[in-house]
Amino acid sequence: MPSVFTAFALVFACLTAAHAQLPAPGLEGISPLSAEEEGHEQDIFSMPPPVEHPVTFEESDFNTKPWMKDFEWVIVINKADKGDDRQSLRIYQNQKLLTADEIIAATEEMYGADYMGRFSRDLKKRLWAPDVFKISTGREEFERRGQHGASRDSFTITPSGFFVPQYITYRHKSEAYSNKTCGSGYVVKRVVRGRYPNQWVEKVYRRQPKCVYMEKVVFFNNSIALHKAASGTEGQLGQRASGGCVRLPASVAMYLFVTIKHASGAPMPKINQDGTVELDGNNQVVKVDSNTTIWGKLNARAALIIVQNKFVEPKPSPKPPRRPGRL
Repeated sequence: MPSVFTAFALVFACLTAAHAQLPAPGLEGISPLSAEEEGHEQDIFSMPPPVEHPVTFEESDFNTKPWMKDFEWVIVINKADKGDDRQSLRIYQNQKLLTADEIIAATEEMYGADYMGRFSRDLKKRLWAPDVFKISTGREEFERRGQHGASRDSFTITPSGFFVPQYITYRHKSEAYSNKTCGSGYVVKRVVRGRYPNQWVEKVYRRQPKCVYMEKVVFFNNSIALHKAASGTEGQLGQRASGGCVRLPASVAMYLFVTIKHASGAPMPKINQDGTVELDGNNQVVKVDSNTTIWGKLNARAALIIVQNKFVEPKPSPKPPRRPGRL
């Protein structure tokens, strides 16, 4: 039979353990940090960045990589933030570079000249050259939840590489990055920080739900997509500004949405993100009718999307002519 001292010790141990599980005074009814919330306290670099490949594009690639000619549409994006070709997009149809005037003519035929009038005029402001369009790719940073309306910690990177279109939709609701409120009212969440006995309550205010509607959307790398720049962000085209997607001038987005959606679905070369193509045992290009994506198995289309990070040395400014009679 245990002694009185032993019994007392057991009771004291049980009471101590029970007390340790109670919240600190004044914190009753507030749950401790969840596993997800504790994750936000960890090193911001604990999550890996998206996979990238240092690919580049030259027009000569149509000859050195003849399989590229199988793609009627080749969209070339440069996500660099410096140099003469920064934040730019080019569109090739059957190896021919299209101009803004051709895009305007095509979209006015697709949607009607009256409807496209303001978009056509706006496109003239979104050009680096007659055939080079201003875009906005990812900010290329690790951002904490709340920055730029982010709903979670994430890398705002537009991955470089070779891609094919995946899911295509006229309109997509995204809650990853929000620039406007879809609903109304504030939600207050009380979060316990620290560990007992040094705990405190932090009130987190969030106006929700928040979302942004992306229009004329062509997903090409899981959740990364080409889409029309949201209203009010057009002035940022030409600089890194997105959460990872590629923002486009309205006319360009409307053009690519239609042309890629209706691009031929013949068997297409199976490409890798590093810019190589799959070969079979006879060293022949492997062609596929569909591609497996997070959206399911989708039909292959005759469109190729290339994202590069290529610095182009700025051209020196011309020197003013020397005035006569002066050294």
